[in-house]
Amino acid sequence: MTIQPQKVNVLVLMGQNPNEDNPICSQEKVLHKALALVNKKPIIYYVLKALKEAKSVRDITICTNTNIQLEEHLPQTLLKGVTQTFLCADTPAGTVEKHVNDNKVTLPLFVITSDLALLNADIVDDFVKKALRDSEDINVGFINMTHLKTAFPETKRTYIKCRDGWFSSCNLFLFKNSKAKKIFKECELLSQYRKNMLKLVYHIGIWRCISYFFRFQRLKSAMNAFTSKYDISCAPILLEHANVGVDVDKIEDLELVRQYMIKGKS
Repeated sequence: MTIQPQKVNVLVLMGQNPNEDNPICSQEKVLHKALALVNKKPIIYYVLKALKEAKSVRDITICTNTNIQLEEHLPQTLLKGVTQTFLCADTPAGTVEKHVNDNKVTLPLFVITSDLALLNADIVDDFVKKALRDSEDINVGFINMTHLKTAFPETKRTYIKCRDGWFSSCNLFLFKNSKAKKIFKECELLSQYRKNMLKLVYHIGIWRCISYFFRFQRLKSAMNAFTSKYDISCAPILLEHANVGVDVDKIEDLELVRQYMIKGKS
């Protein structure tokens, strides 16, 4: 007898601060960077296609700004069964919090950003399978710098430097239970403090900052040190698919993805 994989609901983040200028939007003349075309299709097309083909996905919700109508950019066959919502906040964490606090949302909730143009179903299923097998409250996807740089030497990413290596977040998150709600306020504060180093260091704690700077901790320990004060357990899910490490944040990323598609590697 074949055992069916456990399925999760998905929230795709496609909101955008209307007060911030995005260079991709300006260059491509689109309302959101995920609507920029790659091989004649918008980036969000590839994200949705990967989610629809994945065996571990149940319901898909896309959160966008009110000025975006997905049916104007995507075929109806792809949008079938997909829910569009305008329940956006000023930050990604705030948006996720709104949806998790909505009684209609069933946990575990898989959260992903809309700019992962090279996403595929294998990546989705691998992350969800590993995360559901893990016992922590929250899981976050990461890729080792070595894997990413081997496949995409020209890509520029922000890395977390730990005792066991350098890692980059892949914008894949799984929130498994109601305890995970506690972390959203913390993420909001970190977002507010990110441009004020003194406030940021004070809030995180000097010892945590020192241990990070000198790479005293492994990745999992560093994540748990951050969430343990909320009685939340958090763990990384290490992925070996280099594609998941490329999100389209900058014009250079968009050109990289376009060249990759032209070479027929997608």
